Amino acid sequence: MTVLPILHWPDPRLSVLATPAPVDDSTLTLARDMLDTMYAAEGRGLAAPQIGTLLRIFVMDGTWKSGVPTPEIFLNPEIIWRSDSTAPGPEGC
Repeated sequence: MTVLPILHWPDPRLSVLATPAPVDDSTLTLARDMLDTMYAAEGRGLAAPQIGTLLRIFVMDGTWKSGVPTPEIFLNPEIIWRSDSTAPGPEGC
């Protein structure tokens, strides 16, 4: 288990555009370390730039606090559609 330090605003790296992540073993290792870091911080999600790695990767687990952990890893995600409607809710970060 590797827990990485999490950057906090206003760290300038949090404003830099991330680049595509290679799909290889080192990226999978990074994603697993990100999951370890997220769980250690009692979070629900973590993006690679939050640990100082400017790659398009994020991890999340929307169920682990209320049930069986279901970790998810997203590499090079793209928004392909969005709705004009909004749904208000509490900020969790």
